[in-house]
Amino acid sequence: QHLALARAFETNRLDRERLAGGASHGGAYVHAVLRCGNRRNVASAARALALARETGMGFCGPLVLGIKARMLDDAGEREQCRTEAEALLAQGCASHNSILFYRHGIEDALARREWARGLAHAAALEAYTRAEPLPYADFLIARARILVGLASRPADRALQAELARLRAEAARVRWPISW
Repeated sequence: QHLALARAFETNRLDRERLAGGASHGGAYVHAVLRCGNRRNVASAARALALARETGMGFCGPLVLGIKARMLDDAGEREQCRTEAEALLAQGCASHNSILFYRHGIEDALARREWARGLAHAAALEAYTRAEPLPYADFLIARARILVGLASRPADRALQAELARLRAEAARVRWPISW
């Protein structure tokens, strides 16, 4: 009986990751889903969230909520997802949640031209990684700040140079990130 429960849990965990776009580190699935933005993809995010609620939100709940927020058109629903995710992060959960939730928060804010929210997510990611800096997080933070800066100061040569440096670094590591 215990073995059957363990197998069921493992299946649910793997399904939850797959439905959330568990390959979000590589990003291909998540970016394809977000570009499509259709009801089926929102339904997949809802199923992933339901599985996360069944098996424990600490493993990928904030990540799933962040992805779901990016797919939603309704500002109130997006805010509900973000609020719940941030509460889960404050309680403590698997580390990848913080990094990837803030990444998706930054991406969503930039896409919607919500500059203050993009900077807030960058600051939260910076605070989270302050004790143990990560080049990946540092890149996301710098990119967010540069793009927000360029939104208000498009002719700023220092920002343009830093953006060119980040683009070259992304190309060097073969990271197909949207600019």
